Amino acid sequence: MTKEAKEWITEALWLLKGQERPLQDPTELSITYYLKRDRDVDGSNKIVIDTLAKAGWFTNDSKLQDLHLHKRIDKLSPRIEIQL
Repeated sequence: MTKEAKEWITEALWLLKGQERPLQDPTELSITYYLKRDRDVDGSNKIVIDTLAKAGWFTNDSKLQDLHLHKRIDKLSPRIEIQL
């Protein structure tokens, strides 16, 4: 894992710490990537999903039945938006 990925996970866990967690394992997950530039996002999905699990947002990602991925370009405000 790259240094950037490790730093992203640390920051994401810190941000997720203060958020309200779902009461039960979600069955549907929607991830929207807003990127500075066009790039491949499939490698990012595992990191995002594993980080959500590590933060306690679900017990096991095998409970997910539907996964929706979206990619957009936003040069001024790159981010990841997640809906459970």
